[in-house]
Amino acid sequence: MISDCKILRDFSIEIGKMEDEFQLMYFASAIVDGAFDFFKIERKVSNVGRPPFDLKDMIKLIFYGYINKITSTVTLSYNARYNMLYNIISHGLEPSDRTIRDYCKYFQSIYQLIMSFILIVANKIGLTDYEHIAIDGTIKKAYNSPFNIIKEKDLRLLIKHYMVQKLTKEEIKKLRRTARKFLNDKSKTDEEKVNILFHWWHLLDYSGQTSLALNDHDARLMKTKDNGQKYPKFSLNIQLGTDTKSKLICGVNAVQNPTDHYQIPALMNQILTNLNSKPSKISADTIYLTLANLNYLDNFSISALIPTSQQNRKNSNNLPENLFAIDYFVFDEYKNVFICPKNQELTLDGAYPAPQEKGGGK
Repeated sequence: MISDCKILRDFSIEIGKMEDEFQLMYFASAIVDGAFDFFKIERKVSNVGRPPFDLKDMIKLIFYGYINKITSTVTLSYNARYNMLYNIISHGLEPSDRTIRDYCKYFQSIYQLIMSFILIVANKIGLTDYEHIAIDGTIKKAYNSPFNIIKEKDLRLLIKHYMVQKLTKEEIKKLRRTARKFLNDKSKTDEEKVNILFHWWHLLDYSGQTSLALNDHDARLMKTKDNGQKYPKFSLNIQLGTDTKSKLICGVNAVQNPTDHYQIPALMNQILTNLNSKPSKISADTIYLTLANLNYLDNFSISALIPTSQQNRKNSNNLPENLFAIDYFVFDEYKNVFICPKNQELTLDGAYPAPQEKGGGK
């Protein structure tokens, strides 16, 4: 009797999970349908050659995969063939992983429109007014093995091998594994290899680094927040703008700079486009307190709630021991002077132009 009850309970749990999955699938399908109708998205195709996959069905497949945190095109291609829900939402499409990669790359603007559509609908049904946006960044490790890289010295030797003089056995032994693998690749001609090498050289020169991630050329060496990490890893700095009321993400921007000092303008441009409206205020960490960011926000009449370093130290009860540190000076706005800890006024002695910030502030 007890075992029968357990079987029934487990069965009801599985039925509940299936219902939730079906609801999520239909919800994802409805979002894509709504975005295509709202923005009147159409694809013009020619009658020449093999007809392409239906654009909306492909977008549904990829969008549903991302909702389920599937970013691997190989896994998504497998699910399209053997997973009933993925088969239903795409109306039976079975694209290859290469085709899915192409649709992810060439139709990025559509995914942006889907995000914008979700945000517009949330506003229309009264979930939020997007008055207050919180901004923050986090370093995320790239999908690139630390061994799948090419170094500048290896590139020099490979270019020398194909354009000047063949490498000796001793020189080949000094190459990293990826460079030796490239050298022994028989599927490409020497001319094709030279073109690839100069493309890599251009990317490496542009990055200003000595190593290039072969799976993700945009990634840069950054220090992550992994516990116990000793060396920088190939990563991207992900900037997020989140509505404080609905908790909806209003904008995402991946940058190559490891710091957040000057990231507000690019992220806010995307947020303003997605929302088709302007928030009245943003909040962010102290690291965003730069003139470039403040000038940008001032031009759009957006208030910035960003604490200074002194405010952070005061709030955390971590004030400096030096009695004449900047934390203990008070600014008198009426007199336009600073008052030191000994209650003496610091009058203006002179002025000089401040150096321009990297982000453009003066």
